[in-house]
Amino acid sequence: MIGKKATLLRPNVLRIESTNNGFGFVVAEDKGLLYVITAYHLVFGSSSEPSKSDSLPKIEVIFFSDQGVNYKAEYLVGDVQHDLALIRVRMPMGLNWDKQSLAPASDEKRGTPVWFVGRDGQWSPPAVSGAINADGANANGWLDAFINGLRPGSSGGPLVTNTGIIGMIKGQTPDDTKVLSIGFIERQVRDWGYPWNLTVGTPSEAVASSGEISPYQQLAEPPNLKADFARAERRVEAANVWIATQRKLHQLQNEAASEHGYIEEANKNCRELADNQDWDGLRRCINRLSPHLDKLESLER
Repeated sequence: MIGKKATLLRPNVLRIESTNNGFGFVVAEDKGLLYVITAYHLVFGSSSEPSKSDSLPKIEVIFFSDQGVNYKAEYLVGDVQHDLALIRVRMPMGLNWDKQSLAPASDEKRGTPVWFVGRDGQWSPPAVSGAINADGANANGWLDAFINGLRPGSSGGPLVTNTGIIGMIKGQTPDDTKVLSIGFIERQVRDWGYPWNLTVGTPSEAVASSGEISPYQQLAEPPNLKADFARAERRVEAANVWIATQRKLHQLQNEAASEHGYIEEANKNCRELADNQDWDGLRRCINRLSPHLDKLESLER
């Protein structure tokens, strides 16, 4: 299911176009100016501090609520070691961004579902959640997380729980990802002497509906389908374990081997349908898969 909070926080997220392209998110507003956190390497493209004689790179930002218009931004300060930069841009007229967008420290625990905003130059969160992999950030402020759907150009964007922003993404793929915790970012911004307006958000389940159908409501999977698919996958795993054992003891019967081949191929198709949010197709796939699992399990008995 698409993260509701991530969808609601898209007005807080800016696309960054500089030495490298990525995303950033608003952390404060003061006297008509917005203060935005992003990844240092988007601005400077390296891990080294610029010298005083170096000219600062051009930075432009695009707002979710005003796409098609580029706003000039300025670099304020950065932390090379943590790939963190603070930039500033004039606030567009009519922008409504949510200051209650901070995840509580209690969300920094293993298993907390997370989504991100910002990939392929767009603001659409992934359909499938990732998860926090450890309890709390390490001594250097980094959180361990697995993030589904991450692609090049996602750096600098926020990682979001059901309550709010838990960190900033640094990485391009699920296997090459770091998350700088929002607690570390807040301390750094305050130490730099710049404003910070974010407060702990309201869980997405408690967000009042406006009566309109939101994007995440349109794309949410039918009730119980995810659980049905999870049960089918567990049965596939159990079948695989049994088959591996039987192969060591004696040659599988031709019928069992045939069923296993079908099950493996059908399970791949089910995974593709789930990744593409084809819920009707996924339900049909599960229905086709179940009789073959039943048959294989009867052979096991």
